[in-house]
Amino acid sequence: MGKAKSKNEKLARQILENKGIKFDDWLEEQYQNIIDENIEMLISSLLTAKELGE
Repeated sequence: MGKAKSKNEKLARQILENKGIKFDDWLEEQYQNIIDENIEMLISSLLTAKELGE
């Protein structure tokens, strides 16, 4: 899987570069997207942890 990931990352980086997008900016956007998509679950988990006294 390491080689496939490496090839995929290399290809993704090249595509982004060709589009004028910095990989680090794109990656940060992906992190934010996954957080935004799961905000309700995150809030629920935090509330549950608080209720359990953790």
